[in-house]
Amino acid sequence: MNAIKILCVLAVCAMCIPAMGADIKAGPATLFKINSPSKDYSAAARAKIIQENIDKVLLSAEVPALRLEERPDKSMVLWSGNFKIGDVLKEDAAKNGVTVAEEGANWIKAIKAAYGNYVNKNLKFILSSDIHNCHIEWYGVSTDIRMRQWVKAITMEQNRGKTDALFLVGDYALDYWFNGGSYNKGTSNTKAFFDKYVKALPNAIPVYPVAGNHEQYTNAKWKEITGFDRFYTVNMGNCMFIMLDAFADELGPDYDHDGKYVNHNVAYIKSMLAKYPAKNVFLVSHWFEKSKESDEFKQLVASEPRIRCMFCGHDHNYQVDITGDEWGNKPIIHTGEFSYAGAVEAKDDVCWGYRVLRVGMDGTVSTEYVVPAHNVLPDGTRKLVPEKTLGKWSKKY
Repeated sequence: MNAIKILCVLAVCAMCIPAMGADIKAGPATLFKINSPSKDYSAAARAKIIQENIDKVLLSAEVPALRLEERPDKSMVLWSGNFKIGDVLKEDAAKNGVTVAEEGANWIKAIKAAYGNYVNKNLKFILSSDIHNCHIEWYGVSTDIRMRQWVKAITMEQNRGKTDALFLVGDYALDYWFNGGSYNKGTSNTKAFFDKYVKALPNAIPVYPVAGNHEQYTNAKWKEITGFDRFYTVNMGNCMFIMLDAFADELGPDYDHDGKYVNHNVAYIKSMLAKYPAKNVFLVSHWFEKSKESDEFKQLVASEPRIRCMFCGHDHNYQVDITGDEWGNKPIIHTGEFSYAGAVEAKDDVCWGYRVLRVGMDGTVSTEYVVPAHNVLPDGTRKLVPEKTLGKWSKKY
């Protein structure tokens, strides 16, 4: 439920918005104007209109100043500085049995509730991957204790500075595994992870997952477990996260399977870039296999200046991999693990952690890998290890 919180608020906003016509205009003074309430729109259609146009409002930093004004002809206009959005409240007010002013107030309240958190502020996100809620007890720590430590770590990060979203970057269990996954034996430890541990996170954090190579569920089953498709897009303020599926082949196998890598969906990425033109763009996938990726994908990453970087898990490492010229030297930033350390990690630490991403109003994008304080050493002994940050990267655009 936490994962879809912001989407639920969007639906509320859609239900409060007045009936909209097809004439949507944009310009330097009027961010967008909706005229001609010629037909009724469903909640889904209204939500789509909001999603496609609200970015202009967010980037204006004018939403907190929204106000309703009655014209001499008794029509109503919603204003915010240079932002004007039609005079179509009257029709919906009549339908809902309220005054025009009350309907307008409801609309203002809904917009602020859905989008006010992302206006005129620096944004902070957490990315976490390779958590592996499963039968293996690494470093002599039971799975339940390790999972609870993960919940505690994410919660503590939230408590020391509001997190706008948590992105989960794959491998939440070993449901599909060449050495005997749990799902074909009748148990979805991924579902248990979301039902027990993700639900234990603070309600204020919206959660957005992608599937890893150990989640070879069909799209329908994956959506049943998480509430999301295997690929989709998340927009928050001036940031767009394109959530990709690197293991979209041979889904739902009835045999032991470790996932089959596929090239990323370039057509989908291009469609999102065209649909939302004014964004810091981040590509999120469980894995980017540089040697196998298509030339078309590499050319897109290299040539598209809005793509800031790529985030991935899979190898249980936290390094920042600066790609070569054919990728435009864009970084692939690894999101670590909360299970067992990868080959590149320092062997004096289990490196359980998560990555923090900050996007500043001044155009700065920065990230670091956080290893919370803990007392678990790779050899299974116990010794207090203070918190540290690793794998830092920053760039101003």
